[in-house]
Amino acid sequence: MFQITLAHAQVKIERITGDVKVRKGLNETWESAKLSILLEDMDSVLSGEDSQVVLRLSDGTMFTLHENAVLDIADLKQVSDNDLFLFLMSNKIGNLKTRKEKTPLRIGNVSVIHGDKHEDETNKELLSTNVQWIKEKNGALSLYEQQYYSNTIIKLYKVLNRYGKIEDCGEIQFILARSFEA
Repeated sequence: MFQITLAHAQVKIERITGDVKVRKGLNETWESAKLSILLEDMDSVLSGEDSQVVLRLSDGTMFTLHENAVLDIADLKQVSDNDLFLFLMSNKIGNLKTRKEKTPLRIGNVSVIHGDKHEDETNKELLSTNVQWIKEKNGALSLYEQQYYSNTIIKLYKVLNRYGKIEDCGEIQFILARSFEA
């Protein structure tokens, strides 16, 4: 799939309110954010409830990540119209269904074992997915509110691809349409 890369741009944490965490590179652990820390394209920022963080981009622009949101620093890259078009076409091609074979698949006798679903595990997984989905959607909303429209489109497509089964009453589609319009 098409990837947009940042050319070693650095982002500095300018202001922190509440519980804000950062994840450096491919590290899976979140650490408490500190003022003036430099973040690079592979890093991520996570704001908790009633929290926000203000980032200073390398060009001096300020970006505010609102509460209960997650954002990769790479999502702040300036996206050209060509980059957006390539991303959209790559996404479209990636979602094409594979061609059916001329000969049908034949399955012999099959035994099926029925068992109980462990609702606690299913509910925990669903809750974890919902929490992560909300944080990623809120990160995209922060991009939209600060007029990063191309970035919003890319982020929301990634959210839709990752969490396509979650119902949001059309909120993501609405923000996508408004971003395309802008």
